[in-house]
Amino acid sequence: MRATVTIVSLAAMAVALSATVTVAVLGQHPDGPAPSPHEDYLQAARQVVLDLTTVSAATVDEDVERISSAATGSFAAEFGSRAEDFAAVVREAAVDATGSVTEAGVETANDDTATVLVAATSTVTNASGAVAEPRTWRMRLGLVREDDRIAVASVEFVP
Repeated sequence: MRATVTIVSLAAMAVALSATVTVAVLGQHPDGPAPSPHEDYLQAARQVVLDLTTVSAATVDEDVERISSAATGSFAAEFGSRAEDFAAVVREAAVDATGSVTEAGVETANDDTATVLVAATSTVTNASGAVAEPRTWRMRLGLVREDDRIAVASVEFVP
């Protein structure tokens, strides 16, 4: 009888200790797990990839402006020099593409720069006969912190 009481007492203490630890951990991060130290880079990379993979003949001018406004450095120069041609092709081919980010991860990062790998999918409809065709993309983005924003300095398609 005495052994049963001891076992029940130890079990009750274990449950109480477990509950205390759980409350303490959740109290530190009431909205769930702690955010990634580089969540701002991940968020910026996800948005850039969405902007690159979501374009439409009906909104191509706004799409180009959205991409351009997030660009800096060599990517800004390269995209800027081809933006008119890009818009013309999108209009001519009657492109309607909607992207989604499958996964993103920080490859390297510090306070001022980051390299982020992103996997994405887009569904594409165009005048060439594509009807909601899925396209997969893997990209490596070079990001730079500029004052109060994070801009994309490079985009590399990864095989």
